Amino acid sequence: MNGALHNLSAPPPPRSSGPPLPPMLHPPLARCKSNFISSSLCIKSSTGIGLDHNIRFNKHYHGKTTPPLTRKWYLNETFPYSLPKASQTSRLHQKLQFPALYVNPSPPLPPNPQKLTNKKTPVLLTATPMLTFTLLRLPYLRLDAVLARSISPGDWFYYRTGWYRFAIALHLATILPVGILMIPQFLPLLRSTKPRLRFHKLNGYTIWALVCVGNLGALMVMPRAFGGGVDSQSIVVVLVVLTQTGMAMAWYNVRRYQLDQHRAWMLRTMFWLGAIVSTRVVMPVTVLAMTWVGGYFTVIPCPELAFLMGQDTNWSAAKSPLEFASRYPSCVRGPGGEVVLDGMVAVQAWFEFGNAAGIGAAFKPSFGMALWLCTFLHTLAVEIYLSLTPLEAERLRRLSYHKQLAAGLPNPGSAGTTVQGWGDAGVWTMSGLKGEVG
Repeated sequence: MNGALHNLSAPPPPRSSGPPLPPMLHPPLARCKSNFISSSLCIKSSTGIGLDHNIRFNKHYHGKTTPPLTRKWYLNETFPYSLPKASQTSRLHQKLQFPALYVNPSPPLPPNPQKLTNKKTPVLLTATPMLTFTLLRLPYLRLDAVLARSISPGDWFYYRTGWYRFAIALHLATILPVGILMIPQFLPLLRSTKPRLRFHKLNGYTIWALVCVGNLGALMVMPRAFGGGVDSQSIVVVLVVLTQTGMAMAWYNVRRYQLDQHRAWMLRTMFWLGAIVSTRVVMPVTVLAMTWVGGYFTVIPCPELAFLMGQDTNWSAAKSPLEFASRYPSCVRGPGGEVVLDGMVAVQAWFEFGNAAGIGAAFKPSFGMALWLCTFLHTLAVEIYLSLTPLEAERLRRLSYHKQLAAGLPNPGSAGTTVQGWGDAGVWTMSGLKGEVG
């Protein structure tokens, strides 16, 4: 018995009675692959005193019926380090005969020094503004009753009918639910059990579908949103590319059981989607600054100006021809005061109640600038947060290692989009990095 404890390659001693012990095979390290079939298991010993062991468990073990080790058994949140349940005497005998099975392949993670309140702080700081913003914007789904009176002056001229009305309705109807559904995705309580994990998966696919349709609506409304300037159109395209890429990377990593990268890419995507919330805070400040400094002008089409001044749908200045002609003379022609449909006028950006054209001229250029700034700040914030949570990333990577090992994927622990597959980082193992310089 002592020889079996110190020399794992030695066969177990013969027994006088009882069913035979499961045979222990000792293939070379290169042949110990991660191909899990029915009740086969390949466990790597980290003791340094023996080779890898390929151990097959019989259905009847020491007179006890044990369930087969299937792939699903290894996809639990906690990796089992012991054999299936048996009597105390039988389990003690198993430990004596096969000590490698009871060796933890990696040292446990150190406890997180942060308090529970500190862990909740990032969630509260991000989820509260997102949920508040979404709930306040839900009435915008009533286009004629609420949206027409709440958006930037001049935008409703394009949103009231036709193609752009459908585009803005599609965008709002899909993006606003995302602001509510994304919050449960980051709550550990909804990933603690298997039924809750199913909800997490279903909710994730629902968010992905809604984001895809919402991005399509954003691209459709992009030429007219806040004037449709080059700055605003470019950042809309950038955000669509970023969010679609982030969702695709998160899906790919979770399909490869790379949970740490799945978490990272989902956090990036949600932070990019939340840039619009910060934009709504930066825009009013920008408008007030432009009004205080003065000297900013925005080019606005004449039909939009006529609509802002309360003209009828035919864009005729019959209601107040003198006022419209005196303020924008280049937009009126003919004795009937008809509006020049292809005319453009430079309007000063000036925030003043009752001056709809001046307010619209101030909000149009501020949207693109604010969204660019907030996208940069949110990208910086999420990367700082990811760098400040290495323990959580390491915990998920170790869990990914066991899931990938059970699934038979190559390079367990680095089967997804990790730095080991793209850069010159050392090989990741359960005990740390190998191949580091220095």
